[in-house]
Order: sequence, then C-alpha cells, then structure tokens
Amino acid sequence: MNIAMNPTEIEKGQFSGLVPNEYITMPDGARWRQFEIQGGIVILTSSGNELFHDSNAKEIFESLRQYRLDISQRRQNGEARQYLANGGNGEIYTVAGHQLVVKESRSNHSLYYALQRMDTLARVIETHLPHWVSLPAHYGLISSSQIGREYMLIEKIDEGISLEDLVQYEERGSARSKTLTDAIHQNFRGLNGWVIESLKLQFQEFKTLLRRYLDTPEAIENGYTYDSLLPDPNYGNILVEKLRTPIGGKHFKMWIIDQ
Repeated sequence: MNIAMNPTEIEKGQFSGLVPNEYITMPDGARWRQFEIQGGIVILTSSGNELFHDSNAKEIFESLRQYRLDISQRRQNGEARQYLANGGNGEIYTVAGHQLVVKESRSNHSLYYALQRMDTLARVIETHLPHWVSLPAHYGLISSSQIGREYMLIEKIDEGISLEDLVQYEERGSARSKTLTDAIHQNFRGLNGWVIESLKLQFQEFKTLLRRYLDTPEAIENGYTYDSLLPDPNYGNILVEKLRTPIGGKHFKMWIIDQ
C-alpha cells in the first residue's frame, strides 16, 4: 500500500534492497519516505526526515527506544511514555523531554488515511487561510497488523490544551485529565465566559473562511469538500495557544488536529 495521494514522483530509496523503501514527492514538493515492515509500513514525512536529521536526533531516538520499552512493560506513565489525554480514536502520550506527542490507535489504517487528510488540510490552510490557524507538524507513522496498534508522531503544541478542555474547565473547574487541568490553571489565568465565547466565535470564523475557500476554482478542481477536509470539527480537535503577540488581531492561535 502507498500513502501518497496524487504523488508527483515515486522513486526507490537508499538501501531498498535491504529494507524496501521509496521516496515520495508530494503535490507541494515535500519529500516523504515510506519503508516496508512486516505487516505494514513506516512513513516519515518531510518534517519527520528533518526531525531525525536534527542535532538532537540521537536523544530523540533514545527517548523513542525508551517509549517502546514503556509500551512493552505496559507503563502508562513510564520514563518516556506519559499519558496526556484521550484523543479521537485513541490515546495521546507525551514523549518526556521533547516537544513531541504520540497518538496511539487500535484501529488499523485509521491514522494511515488521517495522515493523508491532514497533509491536504495543511496545504490549504498554509496557502489560503490566516496565520492564526495552523496544524502541528506530523512527523511519521508506524502501521502494522503485527503490533495491533498504530503510532503517529506529532509536534506537541504548548501543553496540548483543547477548546473542549477550556470549555469544560470554565464550566466544571476541570479538563479531560489532571495534567491538562493543571496546565490550564497555570497558563490560562483569568479564563471566563467572555473568553470562551470569543474562542468559539474565532473557531466559527475559521470554518466560514474554509467554506469560502471551497467555492474557489482550485478547491472545485481538486474535488475538496468541507467533510473531506474537516471531517471531525469538534472542540476537542482544536488546540488553543495563548499568544504573547497577536496575529491578525487574534490573541489565541488555533491548531487543528485529529481530522
């Protein structure tokens, strides 16, 4: 199986005789790499390739090795694998010591196709929507029937606080987990109903702008629809970052996840 959606080029990767792999050029020119493993695939996006060639790649690999050990020993809060919250179709864990999270899913290929959708949505947002909305970098994915789970490595945004967490905190005094509740208490002092309503209006503005884009010749030519780009637009899938310097008059940045 191949992750690429309308790739512009596919070529064999280095050492493909030892570990079958391909370089995939995406429509925006980004270069992904896909490896075949027993029962599935490993995908590195262009952001993932950069991450693992960074100066601290050795430390990241060591943390991911420890993360795997935590999984094998079923540690929800281990040395590297630390529970953050439930996410769409899975759980979210932070990778201790790094601005990274891992989404773990038991649904075969759900994250595989989500990676396609998120890549398409990222291109649309980057080129056509205001800069107060964005997507976290998605670095890669392990999908194999042999391990019974899928693992997606994603950029961590601040403390991972969603609009749903903020709404719930304002109403009940708690978020989805103790970690998130403590983070809101620390980072969103003065949270009140007026702030919540302004955030809801900002999210509604984003959805209106996205629908407006869908009327453009580019969107129509590519067959984009609202549901294909944003199939699950609930408050739990909108991370909120408090800005020190406003962007476009907005005091909060919204990050779209889990589409």
